[in-house]
Amino acid sequence: MADEMASATIDPTALGGGLFQYDIILNDIGTTPLGTFWFSWNPGQDYMPVMPTNIDSPTGWSDIVTHGGAADGYAIQWVAGSSEVLQPGQSLSGFEFQSTVTPEELAAPNVFYTTNSLISLFGSNLGSGMATFDSITLSNPVVTSFVYSAGPLSDAGFQFIPDISSVPEPSTMLWTSVIFGALLIFRHRRRRTA
Repeated sequence: MADEMASATIDPTALGGGLFQYDIILNDIGTTPLGTFWFSWNPGQDYMPVMPTNIDSPTGWSDIVTHGGAADGYAIQWVAGSSEVLQPGQSLSGFEFQSTVTPEELAAPNVFYTTNSLISLFGSNLGSGMATFDSITLSNPVVTSFVYSAGPLSDAGFQFIPDISSVPEPSTMLWTSVIFGALLIFRHRRRRTA
């Protein structure tokens, strides 16, 4: 029996104009190789609210966007060539895409598939012996992903939630750029006077 386990880190970069570049590192933390990485997906459910663009794959891997129609989101399915599977204990970068979906939206619950569940017990009415329940809505985060040891749906797979690195605030990036530029100018002028 396959013991697939995975983790991933998503590194977002703001490109400007509301566009983000996402770079993903996939880690095989199980005991079997990984041949499929299906991002923003649960069996039969695609979660990204807009179609990703400029998708790139690691060497030897291919990608397709999956989408089931208007009531479904988008997902990216990456599949390894037979000699390019990710081995246990190894990590692989090169899973990339661009999107107008913000990092906060990627971390949030998806809007396409929700489950209503009676979860919380509030204000028990002890005098009447009745309990009052409140319904809350649950859904998987947009980043929910699956891996398989070989091709898509080749076994039971493993579901996991990748971690998203924080994106520097635009003001932080601006100040960093200003300071770096000032240092370059100062260095250039200092060389000219020496």
